[in-house]
Amino acid sequence: MTTTLLLDLLVAALLSATIFYCWQLNRRLVVLRGGHDELRLLIENLNDATRKAQAATQDLKASSDVVGARLGAQVKDARALVDELQLIVDAGNTLADRVSGGLSGVSGKSGLGGKPGPAEKPGEAGFELRADRTAGARPLPQDRVAAAAAVAARPGKGSPADLLRALREVR
Repeated sequence: MTTTLLLDLLVAALLSATIFYCWQLNRRLVVLRGGHDELRLLIENLNDATRKAQAATQDLKASSDVVGARLGAQVKDARALVDELQLIVDAGNTLADRVSGGLSGVSGKSGLGGKPGPAEKPGEAGFELRADRTAGARPLPQDRVAAAAAVAARPGKGSPADLLRALREVR
């Protein structure tokens, strides 16, 4: 009976140790599963953030396309305005050349009230409307030049205000 009892006690002790190790293993597995659940939650949040970032990127691209189209239209309009302004400047330069040429033939007096200004050079009308002419500028339409010349040639038209009025009429 003693050997049987000793063997039973030994089996009981080993079973107790096995139960203790199983309990610790179970605790560690629970912690590992909890970490696994947290990892799964972290991955889901990362996927959601990635989807939102992709949607925001697509929205940003669509917005940039719209803004790019608007900017392109504004650049096109600005170029048209530059061309129109170049025509106006060229017409003004041509008109100023004609007015200046017509005034230089008047016996030493300018067309500004009959008194030459202190800064006037011989042959100038007392105002400067010249602009740098660019190499790529389009030539003036002859009808606008003729209209500007006709306005400038009206009798009694010699002041800068009259010249500006003539330029406005040409437009």
